[in-house]
Amino acid sequence: MLLSEKILTLRKKNGWSQEELAEKCGVSRQSISKWEGNLSTPELSKIVLLSELFQVSTDYLLKEDVQPQTDTDAELPPMEAPSHSLRQVTLAEATAFIQAREQAAKKMALGTVLCILSPICLFLLMGMSDSSLLPLSEDIGALLGLIVVLLFVCVAVTQFLGTGSLLKPFAYLEKEEFDTAYGVDALAREQKSTYEGTYNRYTIIGVILCITAVIPLFCAAAFHASDFFVLLGLSVSLLIVAVAVYLFVVCNTIQNTYLQLLQEGEFTKSSKRHQKLLEPVSTVYWLAVTALYLGFSLITMRWESSWVIWPVAAILYGVIVTLCRILPKKSEQNNQKKTLL
Repeated sequence: MLLSEKILTLRKKNGWSQEELAEKCGVSRQSISKWEGNLSTPELSKIVLLSELFQVSTDYLLKEDVQPQTDTDAELPPMEAPSHSLRQVTLAEATAFIQAREQAAKKMALGTVLCILSPICLFLLMGMSDSSLLPLSEDIGALLGLIVVLLFVCVAVTQFLGTGSLLKPFAYLEKEEFDTAYGVDALAREQKSTYEGTYNRYTIIGVILCITAVIPLFCAAAFHASDFFVLLGLSVSLLIVAVAVYLFVVCNTIQNTYLQLLQEGEFTKSSKRHQKLLEPVSTVYWLAVTALYLGFSLITMRWESSWVIWPVAAILYGVIVTLCRILPKKSEQNNQKKTLL
């Protein structure tokens, strides 16, 4: 048995999570994960510490042919059952999760893109009818455009629902604390490293597209174009933004897949505790934003400018997320201070 397998076996025999063993060893959870995944080897001082924690000899840890012995040359005593057990993610579950997230990434991206593109037909029909380029009244053009908007939104909703059904069996990975079986961390790290280049490339292209998306609008304003060409420029801008958003959603969804399995970034155990506070706030917030967008747009019929609500809402949402993360931490710190006092 390899050293990595012995560390994994002994940790579970003691009923400790990777995070708990990391605290006892004075290292990060990622270090424990690398030791158990055979990606790195503990320093000699840590091996000595592990032998004391597990009550085995250093020979047992370092040599493959040595049987587990305690300091009294007896077999390991049976350990008490852990006070709390974490769900363990197997290698098969991790592989299925990665495949499901890859499929869901495209569905989520497509649904988001359809929502962004939905008003383009409305803009063009209203502009063409207003400029007499189509034998339609402005009201008929607006009506047809709204029908297309609703059709696009319906298709987008089906994509989001399909995403939900794909990821429903793995919802616990995002919300709950869990442990990983042997090989899962190594798989996630390897695929994350392989995807790093694609992630960086998609992000750079997306940023460039977002910056250049305003060019059509600037051109229409610079040449004092008619209302139709202004709406045409806005439609082109939305198309460019849609491509950028598609790239962002795909690359971030896949990247977050590996972070969820590794419980890093926004998916650490402490972050999951804070996420429980954010979920109801997020639901109410985006429902309110959607109601505001539709209500303002339908009442004023200013679809060409009401889209601004979404980027403003996204910025405000970032502030809300930050507050939801800071306030619980301050509360925990205050409780700790009161306990010490």
